Amino acid sequence: SASVLRVQYISIMSATAEDYVPPEPTVKIFSDASTSSSVDFVAALDIGTSSTRVIVFNSTGEICGSAQAEFQQLFPNPGGGWHEHNPFDISSQTRRCIDALARDAPHLFAEGRLKGIGITNMRETTIVWNAKTGEPYYKAIV
Repeated sequence: SASVLRVQYISIMSATAEDYVPPEPTVKIFSDASTSSSVDFVAALDIGTSSTRVIVFNSTGEICGSAQAEFQQLFPNPGGGWHEHNPFDISSQTRRCIDALARDAPHLFAEGRLKGIGITNMRETTIVWNAKTGEPYYKAIV
């Protein structure tokens, strides 16, 4: 039943280290040229196996700013050939990186200037989501 699935879901997601506090994103601003109001930007979201980052490039390909934050690595079976991530940790760290860069370099996100976003991901990582609830059935398996 749905209530059994919900209880199971909660216990699976809370099985991570309860004292884990995700690190704050590290923000770097690279280019003074990005403050010109005539420059457009594109962003890249790079969700890797140990961290997530957002990088903003100007129209000449220079890196104007970035933010990066690690997320927790879970090893339920050391030596077992895989590790796991909490899916919500991945998404929240991605959002925190975007927010941190936008806070520290708001001109990179000024209305109309960000022309596109590219996304890279962990192609070997699997998360199975419930289509009705939008919640994962289990942790991300890497």
